[in-house]
Amino acid sequence: MAIEFGESRAQIQRYLRLNELIPELLDLMDEDKIALGVGVELSYLPDEFQYVVLGLIEELDCTPSYAQANHMHKAYTAGTLTEKSIAEEMEREKPNQKLKVSIPFEKLSPYFKKDATPNEIETYIMKLLEDDRIRKRRARDRDAR
Repeated sequence: MAIEFGESRAQIQRYLRLNELIPELLDLMDEDKIALGVGVELSYLPDEFQYVVLGLIEELDCTPSYAQANHMHKAYTAGTLTEKSIAEEMEREKPNQKLKVSIPFEKLSPYFKKDATPNEIETYIMKLLEDDRIRKRRARDRDAR
């Protein structure tokens, strides 16, 4: 089969493993909301736990990362996986879900020399914000007297 489809044997095994996923998680994979590796890891959980994951995906509006899915798989294999531990794992903030602020360089370029690095720009902006915070605190303290 692997030769016929131009895939590795391991990849074919991963595809076959997806037959163990509940239909709703398969649908999320079809919609590219869950990656193949995540689907494979979740497929090792019994349906009952897969439905817990699905409920949390809907409730928290986020999908598990590979690391989270792998952690759940390992916990299930070890006999320590519970609904509570699944919820705790899913509630952990993933690096790609942390709030970020992005400002296009074109908007910042008038305020910096042409060869300024992103790190120099970030450092300078953070210093300006800190100075502003200190200035406001001093003004508030003066007004309180």
